[in-house]
Amino acid sequence: MPSTIMQEKAAMAKALAGAVREALVRADTDHIAFHGCIDWHSAVHGTWALTAYTRMTGDTQHAPFISDILTPEKVAAERAFIASLPDFEMPYGRAWFLRLAHGTPIERANWRLIAGGEGIHWPGLDEDISVASLLAGRGSGETQASLRRWLQRREFAR
Repeated sequence: MPSTIMQEKAAMAKALAGAVREALVRADTDHIAFHGCIDWHSAVHGTWALTAYTRMTGDTQHAPFISDILTPEKVAAERAFIASLPDFEMPYGRAWFLRLAHGTPIERANWRLIAGGEGIHWPGLDEDISVASLLAGRGSGETQASLRRWLQRREFAR
């Protein structure tokens, strides 16, 4: 029985990966890398999902496609676009992680990947977020009291 469930899960994941790829192929927007899935934000999520599927299953059939999306030139162009419009795309981060919402554009722009790309760290905001939690829609686990203390320290430091 367990092997049947695992086989069914593997088959579902493979089918979903195929559907994601089909959506990513479309040119729904005029963005250089993230142009499928109807909108930019969904295309970013779709690319991440396809990358995660490839990494988690070892199924490399989508690897050349992912490599074509994530070329240094295309990613640099997307980063330049986002940098030119800082409020374009970050609805989840600012809404669900209040330290990001209270941060300045300069503080939000100062981030680095941690744990081998599994998380994001904003040193000026003392904020760490796992990529998986962000994409799964899990909000910050910070309590109101903790956020209040952080805001008070922040005000005192100014």
